[in-house]
Amino acid sequence: MLYQSFLLVHILAGSIGLLTGPLAIAVKKGGLAHRRLGIVF
Repeated sequence: MLYQSFLLVHILAGSIGLLTGPLAIAVKKGGLAHRRLGIVF
């Protein structure tokens, strides 16, 4: 059960990174969206 919990957290964190990283690159550097997405990434 513990392994499955860690696996789920790992998959979720990776998915968030895969979504927010490119978005942070795509928006204007230094803008509010860029800063917030960078924090989440």
